[in-house]
Amino acid sequence: MMTKSNNYSFFKNHLRRLGYRITMDKKNSDIRVEIPLDGKLSTTEMHIVFDDFAVTLYAYVQPVVDEKSRASAMEYLIRANHLITNGCFDMSPDSGEVRFRVSLCCFDRILLSEVLIRLTISVPQAMLNYYGDGLLDVMSGVKTAKKAIDAVLDDTDKECSCGCDHVTQ
Repeated sequence: MMTKSNNYSFFKNHLRRLGYRITMDKKNSDIRVEIPLDGKLSTTEMHIVFDDFAVTLYAYVQPVVDEKSRASAMEYLIRANHLITNGCFDMSPDSGEVRFRVSLCCFDRILLSEVLIRLTISVPQAMLNYYGDGLLDVMSGVKTAKKAIDAVLDDTDKECSCGCDHVTQ
């Protein structure tokens, strides 16, 4: 059985081989890594949390949503979540913090591979690349949530970099 410490070590070593600068919390077996993005959001801090049965990645959006924009941002994230098949956006109604969350089950004889880790990291990165500009448009009041999602879906030049088909549902 893969353990929390095995998964932690495997992720840590693979991220280092990929050239990422990571910070680690050995006490809690958590890893933080800055991941580059392609849109108006230039980077995200990814927080990787390990337990005995799963690895969960949280990719944070900066800046946080201000209080007056939270209802529209929440609508935008709900609309985006209906299109996503792997992972989801979360937003704290109190602080306005937005993150994309995805988990990978790691129990019994499921072994992590470098390909699986790369794919798991690419999902939050791709979702922030794909939906990030629309979220920022909603946060700044440039577009309504519906118009921002429609603009993302109407952009025929925009492809999701994780190779998924979530926009064709």
